[in-house]
Amino acid sequence: MRGAAILFVLAGCHLADSPEPPTCQEGFHVEDQRCVQTQVIDQLARIQKGCVVSPDPFVVKPNKDFQFENDDSDRHVVSGLGGALNEDLASGQHSRFVQITKPGSYSYDVSGCPKGGTIQVE
Repeated sequence: MRGAAILFVLAGCHLADSPEPPTCQEGFHVEDQRCVQTQVIDQLARIQKGCVVSPDPFVVKPNKDFQFENDDSDRHVVSGLGGALNEDLASGQHSRFVQITKPGSYSYDVSGCPKGGTIQVE
């Protein structure tokens, strides 16, 4: 009797529907039943090998998402905007989405590099 009960419980688990996929916030998509950040390919500033920042200046629109990508083999921290920008990026990693609301020119630093770059919001 005990074996039949265990078999019934296991069969019930097998017949259960798959869980609903998660609902992701803006800027994320479902991948392998979890929310994964979506890249903003056309608004991407890159830290390239040898600490070359590209493009420089990096031109973006006010209130529009952009990201940084670390194409270098070393880990870098991108910082600026009076402390509002602080992205720790391993090699091959993208930053979270960043927005700047006010037009202007904003410098940023890249740790381990002799110079950073400029974000031009227009």
